[in-house]
Parts: sequence; C-alpha cells; structure tokens
Amino acid sequence: MESGTTKKELKFSEVYVSDIKILKTIFDQVSDINSTDQKSFGVPYLIAKKGDEIIAFASLIADQNHKINLGIYDNGNLDNEDKKEFSQYSSDFLKEKKEATFNNAELLIKNTERISQWLNF
Repeated sequence: MESGTTKKELKFSEVYVSDIKILKTIFDQVSDINSTDQKSFGVPYLIAKKGDEIIAFASLIADQNHKINLGIYDNGNLDNEDKKEFSQYSSDFLKEKKEATFNNAELLIKNTERISQWLNF
C-alpha cells in the first residue's frame, strides 16, 4: 500500500519482506563498511520508488549508546532535493509510529542482528 507520493513520481511505502534483497543490494553498493560492522544496515522500514524501481530506503539504526538513528541509503538515483524530502517523510513517519521496534533500542538491536544473520552479513 502506497503511503504517499511526491513530485517526479517518487513514491514512498513501507518495506515488505520481498524488498529486503533489493535493499541489501543498495546497501552493499553504497557501503564501504567491513563485514564485522553490518549493523548499520539496521531495520529498514520505508522505501522510495521511481516507477517500479526501489531507489532508496530508510532504516532504523541503534548506535553504541542505544540511541536510535535514521539511516537513508540510495542507489545514486535520488537527487538532494528528493533525498531531503524522503528523509523528512521518514522522520515524520517515525513520529507517528508507536510500535516497540521504532522506540526501543534493545529490541531494535535484536531485530538488526536477526536481519543480519538472515542476510548472511
């Protein structure tokens, strides 16, 4: 279900399990992080699409101080204006969510580890 749209046919929607492999590909393309620190992939929760192509995703990432941060990863097809808009939309989306994953750093860390294991980071 599409959550919202913007100009230039950029569409935002929640992440589905079927999207995860594409998101990992985007992450691998932009990441220069070594394999022991793949926790920066986080827990993806929103995607940005142009047409049918996923070009970016927003992910929740817990840092070493258990602070929850937002990460935006894109495949290079997201210009600065669109990236800013996606970042703002992602932040606003988080403010509306009350689920534990979005607010509990310990749970986020556990979910990040599960995703990392599933994707064989």
